[in-house]
Amino acid sequence: MPPLSTAPQKSGLKALVPMLGQGYAQLFFQQGFFWQVFFWALCSGVMMLILSLLLFHYAPINSLEAGLLDLKMRYRVNNYNHPSLTPDRNIVILGIDGNTDQYIRLHPEAGLHKTLPRHRLANVVGYLNRQEVKAIVFDLEFKDPKPGDAALANAVSKTPYVYSAAQMHLKLEPFSREQLQPLLNNEAAYGLDIFMEKGVFTPYLQYLANINSRFMPWKTVGPLDIGAGPFFWPLSQTHPPPAKGAPISPLAQITQSLNRETAQHNRTWGNHPLTPIPAYTPETYQNMVERAFSQLCLHENYQRAYHNNPAFLNLLIQQRLPLSPTQPIPDAIQRNSTYCHTLPIIPSLIPHLSGMGSSSVDYDEDAYLRSITALYKGYGGNYYTYLGIRPALDLLDIQHMAYSPRFLYLDDRAIPLYQGHKVMVNWRNPRLLVEKILRDEHIDVSQFPDIQNSLKQVRADRNNPMLNGGHLYRQVSMIDVLNLAEGKALSPDARSRMRNIPFMNESGPFSFKDKIVIIGDTLTDIHRTPVNNTTFGPEIVASTLDMFLHDRVFVTEVPWGWQWGLVIILAIAIGAAIITFDNLAIGFAAGMTLITLYWLGNLMAFVYFGLWGTLILPSVVLGGSMTSATLYRYYIHDQEKHHLTAVFSNYVSPQIMSEIVKNPAKAMDNLKGGKKELTVLFSDLQGFTQQFENTDPELMVNQLNEYFEVMIQIVLKNGGTYDKYMGDSIMAFFGAPTDVPDHAKMACKTAVQMQNALQVLNQNWAKEGRQTLAQGIGISSGEMFVGNFGSRNIKNFTVMGSNVNLGSRLEAYTRVAQWPIIISARTFELAQQHLQAKNLGRIQVKGFTHTLQIYGVEGVEDMMLDTQQPTTPD
Repeated sequence: MPPLSTAPQKSGLKALVPMLGQGYAQLFFQQGFFWQVFFWALCSGVMMLILSLLLFHYAPINSLEAGLLDLKMRYRVNNYNHPSLTPDRNIVILGIDGNTDQYIRLHPEAGLHKTLPRHRLANVVGYLNRQEVKAIVFDLEFKDPKPGDAALANAVSKTPYVYSAAQMHLKLEPFSREQLQPLLNNEAAYGLDIFMEKGVFTPYLQYLANINSRFMPWKTVGPLDIGAGPFFWPLSQTHPPPAKGAPISPLAQITQSLNRETAQHNRTWGNHPLTPIPAYTPETYQNMVERAFSQLCLHENYQRAYHNNPAFLNLLIQQRLPLSPTQPIPDAIQRNSTYCHTLPIIPSLIPHLSGMGSSSVDYDEDAYLRSITALYKGYGGNYYTYLGIRPALDLLDIQHMAYSPRFLYLDDRAIPLYQGHKVMVNWRNPRLLVEKILRDEHIDVSQFPDIQNSLKQVRADRNNPMLNGGHLYRQVSMIDVLNLAEGKALSPDARSRMRNIPFMNESGPFSFKDKIVIIGDTLTDIHRTPVNNTTFGPEIVASTLDMFLHDRVFVTEVPWGWQWGLVIILAIAIGAAIITFDNLAIGFAAGMTLITLYWLGNLMAFVYFGLWGTLILPSVVLGGSMTSATLYRYYIHDQEKHHLTAVFSNYVSPQIMSEIVKNPAKAMDNLKGGKKELTVLFSDLQGFTQQFENTDPELMVNQLNEYFEVMIQIVLKNGGTYDKYMGDSIMAFFGAPTDVPDHAKMACKTAVQMQNALQVLNQNWAKEGRQTLAQGIGISSGEMFVGNFGSRNIKNFTVMGSNVNLGSRLEAYTRVAQWPIIISARTFELAQQHLQAKNLGRIQVKGFTHTLQIYGVEGVEDMMLDTQQPTTPD
C-alpha cells in the first residue's frame, strides 16, 4: 500500500491560516499553551496600550478618576480610626464666621464689619498673647494700609511666631503668552512703536541687545540701537514688514532674517574677529524670547511694582526657601509653579512677621481642591511655600531643605510631590478629635447619650455643634474672642461655645494656651474638597500645617512603572485564567475576582499606606484583557476544542472526549495523520442477510439498531474509538486519538463482552419471538495510519493499513474456524498475560504472502466467553 499523505487538512480551526499566515499559524498551534497565551497577551497588550494612550488625556476619564480618589479619601477619613487622622488639638481656627456676621448685623452700634477694623483685631491678638498662644497664622491679607495698623503691629510684635498670607498670582505661562501674542502675531509688532508704547518690553529689548553685543564686542548696544539697527528684523528699518494682506509667518520670517544677518556677520571685521553664531530656528528663537520673559517676570515686574515698598522686597528675599535642588527642575514644572506677582504686605507689619506664605491654591479641572502648592517660584527666581507649611519649618526647626521633582526633603523626611510641586492633603476626621478630648478630660461618654450617638455617625454633621459643626478643626467664633478681649459679657450660647467640646459644660473651659491659632474667614472663603463641599480656607491651612508637623505617611502617587507592571501581570493572569479553566464561567469568575482584588488592594493601599494608584485606566486594561481573552477563547482557543469535539464526540466515550479536550495538541496531531501501533476490531453478524431477507424491514431495522446500541456502548466504555458501520458490521480501534497503553487487552476484553452481551440479547429476543443472531469478531494489532481522512467537506477519523485489513480478514475467518473471536499473533503477544486463548494454527490470509499464526480467545482475565454456536457464513 502506498504511503498516505500526512499533510494537515483544512478545517474550521485552520480557517485562521489565511488571517495569520501559514507559518505563524503552524507555530501558533504547534507550540502549545504557553505560546498561545503569549500570542494573546502580545496582541491584547498592544491594543490595551493604544486604548490607554487614547484615554489618558480624556477629560471624563480624568474626572472619574478624581471622583474615585475622593471616595477613597472619604473612606479613609471616615473609617480608618488611626491616630494620624486625628486633628491636632492645639491647632485652632479663629474664624470670622456666621455667629460673627450675625452679631455684626444685630449690633450695628458695635462699629464692626466683616473684615474687622485693625485696631479691634489688635485687641484680639493681645488677648491671645495673654492666653500664651504658641503662634498666630493670619489667613488674611494686609495689602493696603488702614487705620489701626500701628496697634496691630504692636500687638503682633509680642507674639512668639506670627505668619501672614501673601497671595501669589499671574503665572509665567499665561503672562508670557499674553506678552508674546502681539509680538509674534500682530502686524503692528513689525515696528518699533509697540516697544516704545509698552515699557514692559524695555528689558526684553535690553536682553536682545546683550545678545547682539556678541556681534560687536567692541561696542555697547542699547535697546534703541537694536530698534534702529540692522540685526533683529522685524525691528530693523532695513527689512520692512510684508505688505498688508500678505501671508505672515512671524517666527519663520524672524528666523530667516536673523540667519541672513548671522551669515553676513560670521566673518572677520577689521581687527575684531567675531565668534561664529549658530543658525536660528523658530524653536531656538522662541526659547530665547521665553527666557527673556522669565527674566521680566521674576525681576523687573516685581521691582517695578514695589519700588515704593522696598521692605516687601526685602521680606521676599528673607523668606526665600534655602532650597537646594538635587536634580534639574523640568521646565514644565517651573512654568506651572512660577508666579510673576505677589500681593504686598503693609510695611508696618513686615518687621514683626516670623514668616510669609502664599495663600494661593490651585484647583483641579473639576474645581475641587485636593492638593496644595508646596513650592512657588517668585521674586528673583527664589522659591516660597504655602501658608500652612511655612510655620512648620520654624516649629520643627528644619535645618536642611532639598528638592527633586518627586520629593521635598525636610531634614530626614521625604515628602512626596504631586505634579512636581504639589502635596496631596491628608484630611482629618473631626470625630476623632472629639474622642481624643473626651479621653484627655477623662469623660465617660456613656453618660452622655447625645454625644455617644453623635460619635456613631460616619461623618461629622454641620448641624451638630458638639462635633465642631462639621469643621475639621476646633473653631472659635471671632466675636466671642473679641468680646472677651474687650471685657464684654458673653451670651449663654457664647459661653457654651467656649468649652473644649462646644455645649458640653463637663468638657471644661476652652483655652488658647500653647495653641497655634489660624485667623481667617470661615464664612465666605469656601472650597470644594474631597471631604466636604464647603471646606473653609483656614481649614485647608490647618490641615496642611497639621500634616507637615506630624505626618510620616503622605499620599504618594504610585510610580508609573510599578503600577503598570502589576496591571500587566494581572492582565496576563486574567487572560490565562479564562483560557486555562475548562469551564468558562469559572475562568470568568477568576478574572472578576482578580479585578476585585485589584480594587480592594488599591483601596487598602491608599487607606493604610497612603499609596495612590489610578483605577480607571487599569480597570479598562484589565476589563479589556478579560474581554479579549474571552473572545480569543471563543474564536481561537475553543475553536480547536469545538473542532475536536465535532470530530470525536460520535467516536469516543465522554471520558476520552474529556482527555482529548485537555490535550488538544496531541489529538490535532492525530487528525493530521500519522503512523502508530494500534489495535483494530471488526465484528459482523453471521448469516444476517439470509435470516432477514423475508422479514419486515421495520422489524429488522429496530433489532439491528438495538444490537448496535449495546455493542457501541461496550466499545466506548472500554476506551475504544468507534469508526464506522458497514452494513451489519462494526469497525472500532483502540489507542487513538488518546493513548491506551493496553489497547490489545482492551480490544479483547471488548470482544468478550460483546459476545456475552449478544447472548443476553438473544435470550430476550427469543422470548419475544424474534430471531437470534450470531457474530464473529476479528482483532489485529500493529502499525497503522491514523488520521482525519476524506474530502474537503466530508472527513472520517479512521485507520488504514495492512494490519487493518488483517483484522477484517480474521473476522471473516471466524466462519471457517467456527470460533467467535480470532486475534492475530501480535495481539496475542501484547495481551497474552491477560488472555485465555487457543492456538488455532497458521493460515494463509488474502493479501499476505506468508502464513500467519492466529489464536481463538476463550476469556480475558476472569471474564470467560459464553458458549456460542456460530451460524454458517453469508
